[in-house]
Amino acid sequence: MAPSSAALGAASVAVIAILLFTTGNSVQAANLDLLGSFARGGPVRGLTGSLKSAIGKTQEIAGSAVNKTTSAVASEVKSVKQGVSEVADTIGSTVDKTSEAVASTAEEAITSVKEKVDDFKEYVKDGLELNCLGFPKGPLTAALESILSSETKSDEVKFYFSTRRRPDYQAFSIANFTLRGSDFDIRRNTYVITHGFLSHGNEKWLADMKNSILNYENANVIVTDWQKGSNTFNYVSAAASTKIVGEAIASLLLKIKTQSPQGARRGRLHLIGHSLGAHISGRAAFVIKQNEKQDRSRGGAWIANRVTGLDPAQPCFQSKDPELKLTPDDAPYVDIIHTNARTLLFFGLGLSEQLGFTDFYPNGGKAQPGCVDIDTGFWKSLLIPANLIQEAICSHGRSYKYFTESIDNAVNNSCSFVGHRWNRLYENLENLIHPTCSDASCPEMGIHSIKTYPQNEGSYFVPTGDDSPHCHLKDTDKERIVKQITNDDISNLSRLAKELLPKG
Repeated sequence: MAPSSAALGAASVAVIAILLFTTGNSVQAANLDLLGSFARGGPVRGLTGSLKSAIGKTQEIAGSAVNKTTSAVASEVKSVKQGVSEVADTIGSTVDKTSEAVASTAEEAITSVKEKVDDFKEYVKDGLELNCLGFPKGPLTAALESILSSETKSDEVKFYFSTRRRPDYQAFSIANFTLRGSDFDIRRNTYVITHGFLSHGNEKWLADMKNSILNYENANVIVTDWQKGSNTFNYVSAAASTKIVGEAIASLLLKIKTQSPQGARRGRLHLIGHSLGAHISGRAAFVIKQNEKQDRSRGGAWIANRVTGLDPAQPCFQSKDPELKLTPDDAPYVDIIHTNARTLLFFGLGLSEQLGFTDFYPNGGKAQPGCVDIDTGFWKSLLIPANLIQEAICSHGRSYKYFTESIDNAVNNSCSFVGHRWNRLYENLENLIHPTCSDASCPEMGIHSIKTYPQNEGSYFVPTGDDSPHCHLKDTDKERIVKQITNDDISNLSRLAKELLPKG
């Protein structure tokens, strides 16, 4: 169903805000030119005027902005250096011992330093902040971002609990949470699902995924609703809230652990997030690990065994620093589904880089069949930005549709999304577009991807159909996928020019 004009307008404003506030100087200029070509100056002048006003305000407070973490980081670095020195001293003092003793002593010392380095990495990650504006970090940038951002509060985050016996949502917040009266049982597996930007906890896709999980197994399902932080056209503010929401999830799960019967066996914990929700899930998993290190009084760790990122958000998270976003270190198994990983300049909402232990790229990961008019093509659709925005939103949402469908397929024992190992080069595509795989190590995209762990590390191409069931490939799908990827390839800019220029 086509989106309403109001919804399309809202999406347009959101994308405009993203383009203005999430890139460096040269790209911002290009973005303004691109936006001006179809907005004719009105909305863009208003936004750029607001940005100039905000920059002016920063001059008043930039002088007082300081880097509070410098001395703390220096102290941690000194600690790591001291640990390395201790390794050298230990090895030197054991030269007269037997070779076995030397190896044993040195191994213990090196392990100790590795732990210090890991602690330092976690310390740094805990103190890092997003850089949404694309400028070098400094007092001016920090001051400007403080004006643009307005983080949500943890007590504004709601959590909706469901089980097979009580499938309807039971709402809780951090402040009033108690397990009394709920059907939550820590011995079951627990799934936590988190939405992204311009969304809320009562979205239909969240209910569909929740119901599919409950059909799949007798589990606890928690839906995170952070709509007070996400339902805003200020994307910078929503992105800044990911840290707060992730910590709220970790706080809730710690309360669940504390209020559960001591000594009870704990089920697996699986965090699932779409768009910004993917980075929220990564943050939650990271904080849970930190909490477990500090609190072992309740016996047995309860960490996130798995984090699934559904087209993790790109704006504000393009930085090459892996500590700012969902990473493969956040859980023992991290799997990613990339469905709208174009560049931000061309309205790509998801990150293209490999973020997990296993990364799936359905149909190349940039755009999805059924969302793109392959006869028009990507470059020609740039002339109609509304169409491009609609295609981006559709492809971005396919990630959660694919994952939910994989759960339903597991219940019904029907077709599956087969992943073919891929070097992410658009060569020999015909050899990748097959519904089956002769290699037993080919992982399934979706709920069952963990079944081939740890052999399934890397990137995988997954062909899908253009309508449900998407795992069922029709005879025409292979040709359509190849044509779509060819149309989307940036190398075809010259072909577009030939199509648009007058003949003769």
